[in-house]
Amino acid sequence: MWWRRWSEPEEGVHGFLVDKGGAITDFLLDAEHLDDELADWNQGRFMYRGEVLHVSWLDDDASQRVRVETLGLDPLDE
Repeated sequence: MWWRRWSEPEEGVHGFLVDKGGAITDFLLDAEHLDDELADWNQGRFMYRGEVLHVSWLDDDASQRVRVETLGLDPLDE
């Protein structure tokens, strides 16, 4: 018999960044740093590799389109 112990789930972000040239990069952000990052994101700022980028939130429909058409990921179930 085989046993596995699972750790407690944690909140976090798996984000995707598409640059002007169309290159896609992903990143992981753990819950410990999320509050600080969300404050910047709400102000339209995103710090990435030492550079401050302008960001904007997408609505649900636009987010789903980008997920499928740009990132090539499966659509999320409603």
